[in-house]
Amino acid sequence: MPERLRERTTRLCHVDYVLRCWRELRHPCRAVPALETALAEYDDVHARDKDLYMSWLADSYMTAGEVAQAAP
Repeated sequence: MPERLRERTTRLCHVDYVLRCWRELRHPCRAVPALETALAEYDDVHARDKDLYMSWLADSYMTAGEVAQAAP
């Protein structure tokens, strides 16, 4: 595996772990900015991951009481 691909894969796995932790711990104030950053970095090639993160983002907004933000 090329080094650049390995670095990106490692970073995305770390991002996924961190995002999941913030979401599961119900810390929307930390999860929302991290999710928005992660979504901005993903290409449309990663549609499944983007959809998953978008659902986590909506859930985090709902947890924070931001119902209007949760609905696209």
